[in-house]
Amino acid sequence: MDLTSLSLRRRLLFVLTASTGLLVIIALVIGVQYLVSYNGARNLQAKLSPAAELSDNLLLAQSSASGDLSDYVLTGRERALVSYETSIAEANSLIRALEATFDGDPPLLGQLAGVRAAQEVWLNDDATPTLDAMDEGRTAAAARATNKPKAWRSYDSMIAATVDLRDEVEDQRNAARATVTAFGTQLGVWLFILALVVALLVAYSSVSLDQWVIKPLRSIRRDLHRSVRVPHTHPVETVGPPELQAVAADAEHLRRTLVAEIDEATAARDGLMQDAPLV
Repeated sequence: MDLTSLSLRRRLLFVLTASTGLLVIIALVIGVQYLVSYNGARNLQAKLSPAAELSDNLLLAQSSASGDLSDYVLTGRERALVSYETSIAEANSLIRALEATFDGDPPLLGQLAGVRAAQEVWLNDDATPTLDAMDEGRTAAAARATNKPKAWRSYDSMIAATVDLRDEVEDQRNAARATVTAFGTQLGVWLFILALVVALLVAYSSVSLDQWVIKPLRSIRRDLHRSVRVPHTHPVETVGPPELQAVAADAEHLRRTLVAEIDEATAARDGLMQDAPLV
């Protein structure tokens, strides 16, 4: 675009529009990144932080249930049985809490379903037969039931499923935390770019003001000073944007008018001086 033919008003409007558009684009980029990455990662991290704690508590409850069951078989104390039942109830409650936390996240819900199924298998293979034998007073049979390889495999599978769930939650939480950290770095970069753009715009505006206004005004002022010197023949050149060119053209017209009037006055004076002896 040729700016020399544009008025000063249009030049300023062009610079203002271009600057505003560039700043709006940068702001939109930052806003979109915030909504997509930073805000989403923060929400995910806020959801997964309690999920990680619930997963740890679930693993602890399942381990405690197995230990309480073994303690009950060895000692026959009712307190151990009550502790086992409390641990199983807590494990089921934690699974329900995790289901509510994972709502809308099918992969984690599917993995949690695997944990629930593994726990049911352990209860069927180990806890239920052992407790039935204890209820019937067959302590030796209960000890054999809880120490069967099948029971141990069921327990290991349950613990492994819960550990995998906890690790997956922790991995996703770490990924969300990394996303938040990365966005902080990106935000710093974008703010630096924004500051650089503002600095360039200020520099460009300063240079433009000097080129479009200050220098043309200096040139017109210099020509006006020269034009008032005798014999008033130095012209006022039209420079700068159209508005200042119009001012310079008016000044040049005024100079020529004054020069013409001065010439007429000089001629009249010369004529009077020549006619003075005759008078």
